[in-house]
Amino acid sequence: MQAKIDRKTLWQFFKFGLVGCSNSAVTLLVYYACIWILGTEFYLLGQTIGYIAAVINSFFWNSRYVFNDIQVNKIQVFVKMCLCNVVIYVMQMLFLYCFVDMMSVSEKIAPVIAILITLPVNFILNKVFAFK
Repeated sequence: MQAKIDRKTLWQFFKFGLVGCSNSAVTLLVYYACIWILGTEFYLLGQTIGYIAAVINSFFWNSRYVFNDIQVNKIQVFVKMCLCNVVIYVMQMLFLYCFVDMMSVSEKIAPVIAILITLPVNFILNKVFAFK
């Protein structure tokens, strides 16, 4: 059975991807600054701080640009979006840990791979739960 995706959803996914690129840039900028200042052994802390900054960036742009046609309580949406992001954060941290500590992938490349893997899950969670 094949699922049919409408144009509006595809356009939202495209815009979500653009916002995701800015979120990734925020996350990675903070992440790289942390490992540069503190050392690569603090890569998980860098990911955490970067992710928090990206969640704030994400809420701002997703509520104004991606899902702006949905009239909802912004505080309720922010809480739901944070719940979605907890799931994605845990997934990314698990991937990051596995890549770096178990598979010896560079601390500089591993977060990029983790972000790419979790992007579709992040979109679906935000679309069907946070910005429903």
